[in-house]
Amino acid sequence: MYSKMTTNLAIDAPHRQSGGKSPAAVRRPVALRAVPFVGLALAVCALGYWVARAQPYKSGDDLGYNLGLVGGSMMLLLLVYPLRKHVRVLHRLGAMRFWFVAHMILGIAGPLLVVFHSTFNTGSLNGKVALYSMLLVVASGVVGRYVYVHVHHRLHGRQVTLRERENELGERAQALQAVFERVPEVREWLDEYRQSALSAARPAKTATPLERVRFLSVPIQGARVRRRVREALKVALREEARARRWSRAQAVAEFEAANEAVALYVGAVDDVARYSTWVRLFALWHVAHVPLLYLLLLSGIAHVVAVHMY
Repeated sequence: MYSKMTTNLAIDAPHRQSGGKSPAAVRRPVALRAVPFVGLALAVCALGYWVARAQPYKSGDDLGYNLGLVGGSMMLLLLVYPLRKHVRVLHRLGAMRFWFVAHMILGIAGPLLVVFHSTFNTGSLNGKVALYSMLLVVASGVVGRYVYVHVHHRLHGRQVTLRERENELGERAQALQAVFERVPEVREWLDEYRQSALSAARPAKTATPLERVRFLSVPIQGARVRRRVREALKVALREEARARRWSRAQAVAEFEAANEAVALYVGAVDDVARYSTWVRLFALWHVAHVPLLYLLLLSGIAHVVAVHMY
């Protein structure tokens, strides 16, 4: 007899299968792949702490000077990305995805080397201006990377359209039929969430200031409806697993597949609801980021000239 305890464990406990993985199971190793990057970040922080305390070299020494030279050169190479993007002659020089990834890597490695070059001391006035300008650009770049992925096809460089977002939402809705058959109430819950999310993201012209910022609550609403559906799916699948005498692995696979379908649908609703907001934010970010780049370029040139003159 298929025991109740086995069925409960099959739904509640995470289970990695060797074959036939569900989409949710496939995504889990992403956290493991992040471990080396976290380790590298911690190592860099430890090295930076040691340099700041021990001061093993000065910015004018050979090591400090070369760190600044390499870091500054990397930051100059950051300008290649916008040139590749807007200058037609350069459009054949590789895919935009490659240049965007290179832009991000250089945008991290270059400032990092410059900070190590300074031994974490601001020094002269021109050095302070150059350092703070660089930190502003880095912070702006981090924000821009987050906004960028909400309005583009990952890192491919082409901006996604609202129609594409809506088509994706329709595809996600079709994948929920199995969930609706198991828990009919889920259809009503998701419809209520979709209507609420879309109305929050597209307020009327007469909306109050509070109503105009309701779009910020869309992810919170999505998390709530996902938890509600998840609990209902647990109950429904426990009963189905007993009736059909499923194995532990099959019960886990069915639950994760259903839960993943709901998560993808909720994410698609969020993408459609907040599409116009992300587009506006990206445009505003671009207006702010470009002047910061020019400020960094000018302050960096002034710093290099001052160092070599004095």
